[in-house]
Amino acid sequence: MQPFLAAHATHPQAGMALALADAQLQAQLQAQLQAQRAQGATAFEPTLGLVYLSDHFAGQASELLADLQQRWPGVDWVGSVGVGVMASGVEYFDEPALVLMLTDLPRAQFQVFNGLHPLDRAAPAGAPRAQVRALPTGTAAADSRPPPFSALVHADPTTPDVAELITELADRTESRYLFGGLASGRGKTLTLANGVFEGGLSGVAFSADVHLISRVTQGSQPVGPSRRITACERNLVLELDGQPALPTLLGDLGLSLDHPQKALAGMRHTLVGLTDGNATALARGGNFGSDTRVRHLIGIDPGHE
Repeated sequence: MQPFLAAHATHPQAGMALALADAQLQAQLQAQLQAQRAQGATAFEPTLGLVYLSDHFAGQASELLADLQQRWPGVDWVGSVGVGVMASGVEYFDEPALVLMLTDLPRAQFQVFNGLHPLDRAAPAGAPRAQVRALPTGTAAADSRPPPFSALVHADPTTPDVAELITELADRTESRYLFGGLASGRGKTLTLANGVFEGGLSGVAFSADVHLISRVTQGSQPVGPSRRITACERNLVLELDGQPALPTLLGDLGLSLDHPQKALAGMRHTLVGLTDGNATALARGGNFGSDTRVRHLIGIDPGHE
């Protein structure tokens, strides 16, 4: 397996942004092929691509995917839409942009899944792998494909029972280890997996032969003080530091329900950094610590003020 090819671009027109990013990929590919020929190495033949779009391009997601499939025939594409997208050393927030990555994983080592083509279950503990039928993605024979071990998942947070769906998906893998994130957008919340989908889960699962190092990173900066949840009902926070949660949060954000539209708009752009027990929420420099999980606020309940 060769290193990823990666590119990113911003442009008011979705097609131009894709063309700019694609030109970067093509230049990297040519440089890599020249180096491989000089070394007598196997040529890079991409099989799997990752694509992330800012929500400015959500309305053109289908056209962009079709363009990618035409430029890179035979490549499986997965990804999502977000309010912002990131690449090495750059962050595009609230502007039209996209990020692309390409890898040459053997096709037998990954499976693309979506709402139309769910991920098949891994074999029960102790069962022979031949009992598992894999999704026939790409050109590999289904019977020869190893079962899913872990998966990169993109989820629409507006989907009912999304937590239960994620748990059920984890049960379909041998390790029950999932990584990825939630799609976001001020309009449609979309994910991509050889198609464009609104709602549910999609992504790509990997066999145990793929060695992964995953970390969840967030382009988020802490605001306000660190607070402790002192009362809650499941995922509904009732108190922060012994005080009613909603007024405390609004105060930290400088917002008020006297201006509900402004308050709702501000909270839509707010995420929450969570840590367990006595773990350190903030690292040096005031950034979130390595054990902090950043999550979306999915609603408010003024009745629990």
